[in-house]
Amino acid sequence: MRTFVLPQKIGFSIDARDYQILFLTSFLLLGIFNLGWDADLDKYAILISSCLAFQLLATVLFKLNISSLKSALITSLGLSILVQGQALYIYFIIAFIAIAGKFILAM
Repeated sequence: MRTFVLPQKIGFSIDARDYQILFLTSFLLLGIFNLGWDADLDKYAILISSCLAFQLLATVLFKLNISSLKSALITSLGLSILVQGQALYIYFIIAFIAIAGKFILAM
């Protein structure tokens, strides 16, 4: 009787968050390039970088896994699609509230 050994994946695994990042990014790019959304790169840069920075700070403070940054990227991409504001500091505040809310609700 012969037994078959299935090959194992080497080094690269995909979780559901990777698909969420892919689709949210494609929705954002589709909106900017095909639907005529406001392509204010400052807004997107502030929102995404501040979400990642707040998540990184929380990761260090609460000793979490670094892969939690994917969650912050998903949050920031979702906020980039949903939120419109007049001033740039609003995006910084929104990013803080969104990331802090995840930790407050987890307690």
